[in-house]
Amino acid sequence: ASDRRREVGRLRDELQQARCALSAAKKAEAARESAREASKAETDERQRLLAEHRKLQIEATKIRKEILLERDTAQGRAREVAVLKLGLTDVQHENEQLRRQLELA
Repeated sequence: ASDRRREVGRLRDELQQARCALSAAKKAEAARESAREASKAETDERQRLLAEHRKLQIEATKIRKEILLERDTAQGRAREVAVLKLGLTDVQHENEQLRRQLELA
């Protein structure tokens, strides 16, 4: 009977150790799963940020092109105005000559 009690005690101890090991394994698996989820969330966030960065780069490029186009257009208009002013000056000079010729006639 004493041997049997010792055997039952030993089996209870083994059962308790097995339960502890099982609990530790479950906790470890939960920790691994949590780490996988955190890693996936970080990867998803990184991908989202990269996509946003690409979108902003494209938008910045479009804005730069618009600025260059506006600058070129403004420079072209400034040249047109300069040419028109020169033409106006020539016409004014010609009118002045004609006016003098009329006064002399």
